[in-house]
Formats: sequence, structure tokens, C-alpha cells
Amino acid sequence: AVLNGNRIEVMHAIVFGENSARLLPESKKILDEVAQVMKKNRDSYRKILIDGHTNKVGSHASNLKLSIARAKAVKSYLVYQGIAANTLEARGFGEKKPKVSYMEPGAYEINRRVEFNVIK
Repeated sequence: AVLNGNRIEVMHAIVFGENSARLLPESKKILDEVAQVMKKNRDSYRKILIDGHTNKVGSHASNLKLSIARAKAVKSYLVYQGIAANTLEARGFGEKKPKVSYMEPGAYEINRRVEFNVIK
């Protein structure tokens, strides 16, 4: 994970159990790196927005609920790793903000993601 302007970028996707907000073990390693970046750069931000996104499978209501639950799971894990809860905000967007067109190969996996946006 690396702080790049107004974003913390991760090299691998944060993954969850299918249709759940349960973090898989490989995601915890990624989030450990994110926590280290946050701690190292604490003086350079006021808040980190944890934005959850889903792909377009399922209803908007269920996707919105799932994206919020996943963002909250990430926030909880980061708080457990020592990040102050008041510096984190979990938000969910469901399928409303795809990163790539669904015509692209791998779009369903790419659009199912968590992003970290920095408010300075």
C-alpha cells in the first residue's frame, strides 16, 4: 500500500466471502499495510474515506447494503490495528460507481472493490 496524492493505493484487491462482509485472510495482510501507511502519514490527512463498491449482480438495495457492510468491516479492522476511529469514514455506493465498463474483461472483479480516499 502507498499514499499517492489523495488516495491510498493497494496492490491487490481486498476480498470478502461471497456475498458477505467477512474479510478473507489475504485481505488482512493488505489492510495491515494500509494501517502502516496511515500511521506513517498521520500528519498529512484529516480523514480517510473507506469507499465500498460492488458489481452489478443483485438488486441495488442489496448491493448498497453489502458495500456499506464491507466498508464498515474494513474500518473495524483498521481500528483494531490502531487507527483512530474518528479519522475513518465508511461509505458504500453499491454498483453505482463502476471503475470500468462491464464490456471490459474482468469487469465484475475490478468493480467489486474498496478504495481509500484521503481528505487533507
